[in-house]
Amino acid sequence: MERPRHHLPNAVSSRVLPHSKTNSHIWCQTRFHVSRSSGHAPSGSGVTAIAAGHFSSMALRSDGTVTAWGMERSGDLTIPAGLSGVISIAMGGFHSLALKADGTVVAWGNNVFGQSAVPVGLTGVVAIAAGFQQSLALKSDGTVIQWGESRPGDTSVPTGLSGVVAIASGDYHSLALKATARWRPGETTPAVKRRFRPDSQE
Repeated sequence: MERPRHHLPNAVSSRVLPHSKTNSHIWCQTRFHVSRSSGHAPSGSGVTAIAAGHFSSMALRSDGTVTAWGMERSGDLTIPAGLSGVISIAMGGFHSLALKADGTVVAWGNNVFGQSAVPVGLTGVVAIAAGFQQSLALKSDGTVIQWGESRPGDTSVPTGLSGVVAIASGDYHSLALKATARWRPGETTPAVKRRFRPDSQE
């Protein structure tokens, strides 16, 4: 059985190695064998970002297109036809997200909890993140939008959350990095990490 060339949690080492200013390579290895695999890590130049899901991997190229490979589950490797203009990517358990240069988000893959159903009219997005069965988008106004599985106290965005500058999501929890007003010239901009939990304090 052929050894799959994709990322598997807790069993893979993956990194992008700069070959030159205009070239890059992806190196992956895993000790697991799986029954189904699709595609291989991209070769050649132009890879600018990578993301890893539960059994799959994705790469963003400098031309704004996306390549995916690994174990096909629930369509997470089936990139929408004609997808282009992508500037950022993220992968959840079995779904994928792409942020386009126009501030819109495209999602595909497993949608049991609505994690691939991007909210209608969502625009002005500057960052994305994906958890196991949920998706997050950070808007240019510092607010956060979440869709997919919502567990009270874990992935529900706190009411009134604003001033966010970065987001991240785990299997069943999410994080927001907030900018604070307590900053002095010459100092590194401070920030407060906040979990998406109703009992969190600013």
